[in-house]
Amino acid sequence: MVEERIRHDYPHLTVLLTDTETQALTMVEAGGADMTLRSLTVAASTIRMEGWFNLKIAGRLPAYANAMRIGVVRGHEALRDRLDRGVATLEADEVARIVNRHVPIRIEEAADYRLLLQVGVVFLLVLGTNLYWIQRLRRANARLQQQSLTDVLTGLGNRLALNQRLEEAAAAARRHGHPLSVIMLDLDHFKQVNDEHGHLAGDRVLVALAGIIARAHAAERQRGALGWRGVPGAVPADRIVAGGDWCRTYPRCRRRPGFRSRAPAQPERRGGRAAAG
Repeated sequence: MVEERIRHDYPHLTVLLTDTETQALTMVEAGGADMTLRSLTVAASTIRMEGWFNLKIAGRLPAYANAMRIGVVRGHEALRDRLDRGVATLEADEVARIVNRHVPIRIEEAADYRLLLQVGVVFLLVLGTNLYWIQRLRRANARLQQQSLTDVLTGLGNRLALNQRLEEAAAAARRHGHPLSVIMLDLDHFKQVNDEHGHLAGDRVLVALAGIIARAHAAERQRGALGWRGVPGAVPADRIVAGGDWCRTYPRCRRRPGFRSRAPAQPERRGGRAAAG
């Protein structure tokens, strides 16, 4: 009867017949059928009994209702009529509660770790990407910090770096009660070098001097380029014997190879201006 009505009301649907409720639900789960039409009570009971919890009851067709009936012993028509009137007063939510209370429930749900694995993989990818960019950002910030404190020409600390180091050295000297020496080197005739041989030659002089000083006292002193003529240095307290010992070191640097810049005897002139080669 239900099959004939479905074929009549929905002629464009392909109706597949099954022998059992389980077979119908199996076809829906496997994709062999798009849906199955069942009584709400029967469908709920079968889904609960067989554990088809990946399926759901989507709704109801118009004009297709499930009529509740109660059977009584023949000869008790009065009891039947009274029970029918009582059933007619039941609301839909009351019927659902009755079905849920009296239909046995058996839940058989296997653990599926695929979703957990997918979420874990995505989390690890996001975490790895964030850590990668954090490391790149830290390295970039470290390079910017180094560049902001370094004189481009000589590679020594610039005025900002020198001021910071002098403040730290002075604070340490006051805290420990140790002496602190500050040495200032002044390059004689540096203006004459720039005037006669050009600023490129003067830059080479500064670079050569900075390299000699760095090699002479590597890792023992805070050095900085304060100006185009002065190269000061602060001597840490734990290395000081006397300020004069450090001062006597610098005259020896003048005798080291590479101190004097090899400027050309005659500067090359280009367009009316002297350019050092």
